Amino acid sequence: GGGEGFGGGVVGVNRLRHSTGPVVDRRGCPMSSTIKTPPASSGDGRPYVGFEEFIQYQLRLARQGIRGADLLTGMVGAALMVAVYLLIFAVTDHWLIRGGWGTTGRYLLWTLFVGVLGWWCWLKIVRPFTQRISQLYAASQIEGASPELQSNLLTLVDLQQAGRPVSPAILEAMERRAAVSLQQVNIDDAVDRHTLTKLSYALLGLVFVLCVYTVASPKSLISSAWRALLPMAEVAPSTRTAILKVTPGDVTVLAHATPDITAELSGVIPEKVQLLYTTADRRVVDEPIQLQDTGEGVNRFRARLVGENGAGLLQNVTYRVEAGDAISPTYAITVRQPPTANVTEVFYDYPAYMQLEDRVQPESAIDAWEGTTVTVRAAANMRIDRAMILFSDTEDTSVKAEELPMTITDGVQLAASWQLKFRADGTFARFYRVQLSRQTEDGEELVTVPTLHTLRIRPDLPPKLDVLYPTSDLEAPTNGTIPVAFEASDPDFLLKSVVMRFEKEGELLPKQELLFDAPPFESKTRGKHLLKLAPFALVPGKTLTFWLEAKDNFEPFADRLINQTRSARITVTIVEPVAPEQAQQNLDEQQAAADQKLAEADQAMNPPDEPPGGENPDQPPMDPDQPKDQPQEGNPNAEPMPENGDPAAGDNPPPMGDNPQNGNRPEDAPGPKPPGQKPNGKKQPGQ
Repeated sequence: GGGEGFGGGVVGVNRLRHSTGPVVDRRGCPMSSTIKTPPASSGDGRPYVGFEEFIQYQLRLARQGIRGADLLTGMVGAALMVAVYLLIFAVTDHWLIRGGWGTTGRYLLWTLFVGVLGWWCWLKIVRPFTQRISQLYAASQIEGASPELQSNLLTLVDLQQAGRPVSPAILEAMERRAAVSLQQVNIDDAVDRHTLTKLSYALLGLVFVLCVYTVASPKSLISSAWRALLPMAEVAPSTRTAILKVTPGDVTVLAHATPDITAELSGVIPEKVQLLYTTADRRVVDEPIQLQDTGEGVNRFRARLVGENGAGLLQNVTYRVEAGDAISPTYAITVRQPPTANVTEVFYDYPAYMQLEDRVQPESAIDAWEGTTVTVRAAANMRIDRAMILFSDTEDTSVKAEELPMTITDGVQLAASWQLKFRADGTFARFYRVQLSRQTEDGEELVTVPTLHTLRIRPDLPPKLDVLYPTSDLEAPTNGTIPVAFEASDPDFLLKSVVMRFEKEGELLPKQELLFDAPPFESKTRGKHLLKLAPFALVPGKTLTFWLEAKDNFEPFADRLINQTRSARITVTIVEPVAPEQAQQNLDEQQAAADQKLAEADQAMNPPDEPPGGENPDQPPMDPDQPKDQPQEGNPNAEPMPENGDPAAGDNPPPMGDNPQNGNRPEDAPGPKPPGQKPNGKKQPGQ
């Protein structure tokens, strides 16, 4: 029955906005227990609601509370799973796995974690959010928290959802009892939050553990968190020693390159920092190289990869840096094969005056006389866009010299021609290299690391000229005659002329005496000339100076002048004439002296035959172990060496133009003859 506080089937329990329509049940049928007239108001102006509307409102609150509790439980559980995953990953990454989790391991752990977390979120968050909490479940939760309801609410909800006909009086009585009981129930207490509370405490404790670990551990938890949550990120493992940067990292280089590897460190700096590299063919695996401190004060260490036998990198290489407990990622050096050129032949086109046959050699080293036109032919290993011959004075190519473009045929055949000559200062480039460049499809220009080839230019030396008699200034009567003995030779090719020039009282005279004139060309000449003073119309007390000039058959080119040598100047002081008999006697004596000088020169040029048995008493005996076919000194088939015995003496540049000398040519210039020429400059038989 109705008790105090109920009037006309209306109860005032909550301040709600009253609905103006009739109160109906879930099937849309009017409820017998609801009033058909507008409700009365309480004394404070708050409207009253019907029993069923109050019950439905309470059930709706319970359903919302249950949904919220389920969603919060799922979220806290997900956060707890993330914290557990981070803690496990950090501990194993820091202390259990040397070098930390690798990329594959990180991906596997991340995949497992994401799978479990996704399953939990689907079960505890997505499904509760999308599914509807039934009134029957909400009623059961309220009944469980409020035993005083005595199953009235659960029975009422069950009857309403079953749709079976019920006596209005009975239904009204059940609604009245349920409403009265619900008025005393706190719906929040009916929502089960025990699981949420436990998970929240567990999460709070785990967060505290993570905070303590972050403060106490010498290794960074943040970097491990990034590595755990983003396995695709390039984040190094957390270590006491941190490798901040490794350069050049992944890089592409040309063959024979020697790249520098630099590592920048922080944290605890170990005594040993190593670079470990592995070649593509695995002939070298984890070969250690010690990195040295650069001394810049910024904890930067450097090493150079020089390859096998110091030849540079010839194949792909992987490498990493290890410093203390820190290990860098593994980087790759890709070796790209550049275009290369192989010199196939060198063609020599000698000047005509040398009387040498042109020749071709397969070797790349160039060794020829100045004035020779050299053609270098080479073949590239791939099609190229540009080819140059680069000259240098040193092997390290630090000093740049001349450059010469090469012609390209069919993309791979190369050729270049030039004339060998000395520079204005008398030097010449001693090395050359063929440099190629090729434009790739991606716009990168590949430039070869060329091989050095030697280059030697032999000078065409000026002739040697000696006045054998007289050797010093002298006096002669106006009617006297002076015998002049001379010797001239060309150390490499042939003589062209020998003339005697005069100067009277410091004035050059146009008169000259021709002592030798080609043709025929000779490699040497020796003779005597009688210088008569009468034609010069000299008076006593005057002077006449004479000297000899010798030229060889060198043909000038470019700014290179003729080869000419001058002898020492000899001055004749004129005295009073003497009787013809005395003049003849003086001439005979002087001629005898001149002939003696010529004989001595001839003997020096052509020494007497060796004693029987081929032994020279002035020379030490030949080593009996020496091969019989080895060229000996004096063998005409052996390659002549410079007269001072220094093979490098032939590199001395020739004089440019006249070569004035004090009666003697220097002995330090001649060089070896090239193949195909005898020491006298003529071709060998059969050539």
